[in-house]
Amino acid sequence: MRLTTLSLLALTTILVIPETVLAGGFTQTTFGSRRNGMHANLGNPDDLTALFHNPAGLAYQPGIRVHLSASLALTEQSIQMKAHDQQRFPEIYKNCDGGDWTSPSCDYPVGKDGYYLDSIEPEKAIGGLPYIGLSTDLSFLGPGGRDFVVAMAITAPLFMGAYLPEEAPTAYNLIGGYFLVLSTTVGVAWKAHPKFSLGGSISYNHMRISLGQKLSVVDALTPKGGTPDALATFAQNTLGDIMMDYSGVDHGVGWALGILAQPIKGFRVGLAYSGAMHAYFEGPVTFTGQSENAKKDPSLLPSALAMAGYKLPTGLEIEIPIPHNIQGGINIQLSPHLEVGFDVRLWLYNLIEKQKLVPVYDPSAPGKEPLTEEGLTRDKDFNLSYQIGGGLMFRPFGHDDRLQIMFGIGYDHSPTPGKSFTLDNAASTHTKISLGLRWRMFDRWRMSATYFINLLQPLNIQHSQTNPQTNVRATGLSHSPGLEVEYVYD
Repeated sequence: MRLTTLSLLALTTILVIPETVLAGGFTQTTFGSRRNGMHANLGNPDDLTALFHNPAGLAYQPGIRVHLSASLALTEQSIQMKAHDQQRFPEIYKNCDGGDWTSPSCDYPVGKDGYYLDSIEPEKAIGGLPYIGLSTDLSFLGPGGRDFVVAMAITAPLFMGAYLPEEAPTAYNLIGGYFLVLSTTVGVAWKAHPKFSLGGSISYNHMRISLGQKLSVVDALTPKGGTPDALATFAQNTLGDIMMDYSGVDHGVGWALGILAQPIKGFRVGLAYSGAMHAYFEGPVTFTGQSENAKKDPSLLPSALAMAGYKLPTGLEIEIPIPHNIQGGINIQLSPHLEVGFDVRLWLYNLIEKQKLVPVYDPSAPGKEPLTEEGLTRDKDFNLSYQIGGGLMFRPFGHDDRLQIMFGIGYDHSPTPGKSFTLDNAASTHTKISLGLRWRMFDRWRMSATYFINLLQPLNIQHSQTNPQTNVRATGLSHSPGLEVEYVYD
């Protein structure tokens, strides 16, 4: 009957997925040259990415406009992991001479401090943020129509993927996967007064997640703090490690409201709010033994569980609450040559109390279902997530905006406490430094090029509560170049 534990802990392994997706925040906000170049655009959102950041800014963009932009996130990270237990994760140490995990013969020898000597780096880690937008005022409806602007955009507000070496110790935490959100957004803005506007937007979001990792059978069959027995060792030798793969899909609707005001000349204030929503991913989950026998006979694992009277789930439904977002910014025109901006964005992850998880079983298959929604739903312990940023824009030719030079700096605080940190945390706490150029061509064309670097805060996780533990020391950075083209017919 001890094989029951295997099915329980195999599910436990799956359950790290939703926690890692939320780590560091669900949404990226680096759209648009002003946002990427000076990290402050809420008080003066002057391109079509205003639909995403503060839709009230559309009201000050009359005429017909077409916007194309894209940015990349190229991540470099070095991970030094505290060693997994030699008895619980034997596959890591199978090539160690005499069972000595400090031997140079090991694939990943362990140092005197208990960490693997070799740092582990992602084989691939990349993200992309494309944005296609179109807008027009409603002047064709009459004299007052120019005060109304409607817009539509197709974008990917989140597309990130990372892959770590499959044979590295990190494989028990993460091998690889991606997270993708595709959005179609429409919005409208009204210039109620020359110094005040309102705007709103609604989005349809298609979301997809895919993740994979390994499970050590002997670890799953051994109680915490215990010593592996003969059954656990036999199961490990028979099945090898187990590869777990999960993919889930969901779709939903989001919305946002914004206001933009200029109480005094040269001073603008922007505020925006995005409503909370609940993503509910549904998709298949598979388990595959990695021993030679298990690879030759995929039925070996489910047959072993069936002998104990249990069955593995065939799917998993995961609820990922997306919190309320409140943001505001100011923009000050100091002179014809210089303006400054400052933004604050808040994601209220601290209001999320629970997360639902539902295992899905084949009703026609024999065997007991060991876990239920009630047993898997967990309390959360997230912190408030926030971004602060500020920057300046310099115009060498004064009010003539044929050339604009931008500089910015920002700070992004992750909502994930260290005890629940996981390796597929896409956005840990970091500092941003940015540069950007915008220039006009042939009156109707505006081009932009931006670059910013994310300096990830060094990590030293020592009290991980994940299973398996994720006690790591890590450093890293990411480069994000971006290009933008906007055409205006007014």
